[in-house]
Amino acid sequence: MRGAEYLPTYHALHDAIHARAAGSPNEKFVHLNVNRLVNKVAGIEAGQRASATVPAQSMLIVAQAIAAKAMQQAPNHRAGFQQAKTALVELSRVALLERGAA
Repeated sequence: MRGAEYLPTYHALHDAIHARAAGSPNEKFVHLNVNRLVNKVAGIEAGQRASATVPAQSMLIVAQAIAAKAMQQAPNHRAGFQQAKTALVELSRVALLERGAA
């Protein structure tokens, strides 16, 4: 799962961030903030991605794909972060509803 699905979405997300934030003195913070947001949605702590459960890794993969798409469609990194945040908050809300229904 890690090599086939996680890493491609991870690289797509960070390539999209770089494309929108290149030249900005804040680029590294955009990467960090998006990673924090993705981790929060997946319900994992920083540094715990490699040991995350399969459901958490699945959520990471989906969250990264959604954030990458938001970033790719944005005119700049600020708008991309806001679009990603909006989409990921909604994903988190839906995921919590699903967890409560189980």
